[in-house]
Amino acid sequence: MNRADLLAQYNRLRAMSERPEEWVETEIGSDLWVDGLNVFLSVEPDDFAEAIDRFFREYEVADGQLSSWLTVLHRFCKDMAAEGEFPLYQALSVGMAYLSSRPEINEQMFNIPARIINHSTALLISPTYQAVWAYAYNAGYELYIDMESDAPAAFRPEHGRIYQRSSSFVGGRVVRYPFQNYSHEMMHILLFHDLYTRVLSTPEADITYFAHIEGSVSVMEEVIMREMMEMRDDLNLIDDGYAAVSTFPEYGKYRYQVLQGKVDGIGPRALAMYRKRFTLLGEGELEAPDNPIKEQILQSHAVTPSEYDSIHPEFAPYIKNQNLHVRWAKQAVYRNRIPAFREVIELLPHDPFCAVKLQESLAPDAWQSGVDMLSSTVLPEPDQAIRSKNKQLLAWKELLYRLAEMRGFLTEQAGGHEQLVLERLYQFAVRCAERYRLADLTAHEEAYATLRAEILSTVATIESTELRSALT
Repeated sequence: MNRADLLAQYNRLRAMSERPEEWVETEIGSDLWVDGLNVFLSVEPDDFAEAIDRFFREYEVADGQLSSWLTVLHRFCKDMAAEGEFPLYQALSVGMAYLSSRPEINEQMFNIPARIINHSTALLISPTYQAVWAYAYNAGYELYIDMESDAPAAFRPEHGRIYQRSSSFVGGRVVRYPFQNYSHEMMHILLFHDLYTRVLSTPEADITYFAHIEGSVSVMEEVIMREMMEMRDDLNLIDDGYAAVSTFPEYGKYRYQVLQGKVDGIGPRALAMYRKRFTLLGEGELEAPDNPIKEQILQSHAVTPSEYDSIHPEFAPYIKNQNLHVRWAKQAVYRNRIPAFREVIELLPHDPFCAVKLQESLAPDAWQSGVDMLSSTVLPEPDQAIRSKNKQLLAWKELLYRLAEMRGFLTEQAGGHEQLVLERLYQFAVRCAERYRLADLTAHEEAYATLRAEILSTVATIESTELRSALT
């Protein structure tokens, strides 16, 4: 992309920004949002020309590589931010003009057309957010939403997607989703997708592991937030995404102040220790049962009395919400041990990356950056062909997981009957696993449709109308 291309896109965005009430209802405005509006209302044509001249004079990019542009634009923003607010706005105007011209930045991340609020700004100022998006893009991961349904969110990271309830989205003509929620869900899938259906240890230890994973992913929000605040701590996306948490405003304001260095004696490490420790210490059924893994985490994630007295009053309502993950963990641990379910899961090879990440997450100072978290110093080049291939492979994997759930449900509800159906479902799962393991995508659409039809035909033979309906 050359200077003329960037200038033409700047002129387009500048003209759009002159109608603020319309800006937020466009696809581009739904991404660039308030910071983008502020940037293009502030950066005059001469200011933009100065910025792109400096960019091309002082920085070198591989023109055909999005990963190169992302890396260099981040460095440009960081260098300009060191000079002040307006130079940062100039750098952001260049980055936003470029990213808004690249359709893959916002497309294909949902099952329907949608935009992630503040997505491009986050890509420009947080290398960890960059890495999460790039890896998730190539892996074929997505969020799934049915805007017509009020069904609760379904946490199925093993599917390569997480099913979001419609209330998670921001209303308007464009379907919009918060950037901080997107990165949170993608980190769950990227780091731990293989573990959620596995038997890892004892039931008590597995409950602890699954609850601890939520705490480990959540503390990475502060890592991304810190990277953003290193640019400027008063950007709208920080307040909009992390500080002004509408359901837990005290928590949002408090951690914002901690990362600004405005709370005596409390730093980011204390927040991480508190969160990971007290996620396991809910009340009643929401407390992880005692076991050696829980004891290990509690011993290594200590919180001093003064830290507790400062953090807990602000975090208490939020951490009670986090404790709900213990309930989900108990349900998953029970499901994972149903023999008919587990037989299917074990058809898939274990992913050693996920196992390594689980062990790393147990350390109190795990993952201070995206490099640590993803064990990679290189930002992968987003590749639509790779994404499309992986989405097809994920379709086979998702179908296998659904067959596991069907078998688990049927053995629990059919009282020892329907053995022939159970065997057929297992054989279908074998075919899915073979397709996935061998990365066999020959005649994918036809083969996938054929197998789904065979599954439905088999389910139709179940004697109980109620069970047939539940599995269809």
